[in-house]
Amino acid sequence: MGRQFETEGKCRCGREGRLFHFTELGGPLCEWCFPRSVQRRVEQFVRRYRMIPKGATAAVALSGGKDSGGLLHILGELRPRLNFGLVAVHVDMELGEYSQVSKRVCEEVAASVGVALHIAAPSEWGVRVEATGRWPICAVCGGVRRAILPVLARHAGADVLCTGHTLDDQLVYALKDLLSGHAHPPRPVLPATPGFPQKAKPLFYLPEEAMRVYCELQRVPTVPVACPRFNPATHRFKEVFEQLEKLAPMGKQQLLHSLSRFIVRPKGPGRHEHPCPRCGIPTNFSPCPLCRLREAQAGQTSCGEEPSR
Repeated sequence: MGRQFETEGKCRCGREGRLFHFTELGGPLCEWCFPRSVQRRVEQFVRRYRMIPKGATAAVALSGGKDSGGLLHILGELRPRLNFGLVAVHVDMELGEYSQVSKRVCEEVAASVGVALHIAAPSEWGVRVEATGRWPICAVCGGVRRAILPVLARHAGADVLCTGHTLDDQLVYALKDLLSGHAHPPRPVLPATPGFPQKAKPLFYLPEEAMRVYCELQRVPTVPVACPRFNPATHRFKEVFEQLEKLAPMGKQQLLHSLSRFIVRPKGPGRHEHPCPRCGIPTNFSPCPLCRLREAQAGQTSCGEEPSR
């Protein structure tokens, strides 16, 4: 049984009615206090980790979902106080009607915040979002998006690329890494590389369910259905962390904090982001996943092969 996030009663501000209670955020908070509490938390994270320097321009990676849409709305509210520029970027995955709806929602969110929206599609790089070799479609989609977004942000003049990765996302990625024998400490900020922007995750310590509530209360448009090609099994570990939070309130945030502090990358050269020698996009591989995918879809090689480094 999941946690109960909504109740009725009296907020600490004195208002009565619908209340929202998240152990990660405190509360219970009313419909007026809750969005402002979320905004304050994000402002604290941005300042603490120096995610967006004063005078810089931040690009928010929009997908049409609640996390990225809510993030753009929050940064739009914080923009005057923190003195930074703001744009939005979106990768049209060209998946038929779902992608068309996603693009319209992104356009609506960007317009409501008053920022420019920059859009690109995988076909501009000569690739298609489809299962290829040993890569399932979700892996292809994620790889394509990660490759194109920094390029879009750079072309939009951004100094920082902000993504809507939440507390739940970070814990799932960390657990998958640990189960596969890898060591990648979760980090709220990834430094800039030559020619490409810094990457930041302003929702690093916020639960994704809180972003659903935020978008509802602030009337942020979101795509009403899940991607038809989405595999729910990829998010099954989120149930583990929800159970942890029920048994140990604040356990999710504390676990992520501890993983960030105590996981140490193995010694050795490792992978360093650099421009792909073929197309120039930022990558940890040589050639980059887009070039490998393009070759695989042209029948030249297999996407599942171990990349050269």
